[in-house]
Amino acid sequence: VTLPALAALVALKWAFLRAVPALQGLPLFAPGAIFGEEPFRAGFWAMAVALYAALVPLQELYYRAGLQGSLQQMMPTPGRTNWKAILIANLVFASVHSWIGVRFAAAALLPGLLWGWLYDRQRSLAGAALSHVLLGAHALFVLGMQSLVTGR
Repeated sequence: VTLPALAALVALKWAFLRAVPALQGLPLFAPGAIFGEEPFRAGFWAMAVALYAALVPLQELYYRAGLQGSLQQMMPTPGRTNWKAILIANLVFASVHSWIGVRFAAAALLPGLLWGWLYDRQRSLAGAALSHVLLGAHALFVLGMQSLVTGR
């Protein structure tokens, strides 16, 4: 499900660039956009991506294994996807991103639901963490989607 989601992110940004007059002329791929007006430096970009990739598994450990896993044990749904646990854990996950902005937190909810579903389905953090690294790095460090979401 991660590969179609990567393609959907590209299509979504492309659609925004076409539909919103203020965004026309911006590039589809904007790897330096996350750093604002700073000039693009490949070494710094690579270090930022590596740091992101190192921290994401910690987020997944906390929100999926810790919070969602605990909620799944407290509210079992044998043989079915535990959407209640996934939703509650991801509301917390998204709210933690609100320091960036409310719209960014809202945007974090949808992929968080995907990662919660992956964790529920696979009973492993590996798939959710890998998907999180790939989707997050692609959105932030390749497409520069945060500027569309935050307006900055």
